[in-house]
Amino acid sequence: EKTRSPTPEQGKCERLKYSDYNRCLYMQLQHVEMELELLGPHKFQMPQSYTQAVRQVQHMKSLLENRICSSASISER
Repeated sequence: EKTRSPTPEQGKCERLKYSDYNRCLYMQLQHVEMELELLGPHKFQMPQSYTQAVRQVQHMKSLLENRICSSASISER
């Protein structure tokens, strides 16, 4: 059987699910970032581990921001 491509409505629905998922991940990363701030570097055995964790969370947030913004502009079309 041939694989059918999704209808425009199905495609839009899939994009919405995907953007909701990205927003949820982003909010969870914000929560992780706040928890890291509450802990502070003194709770880590090595301060550079704290710095690395904060940078990684911020990097993931920026990647998601780009995806959220691009999916918002696609859904406006």
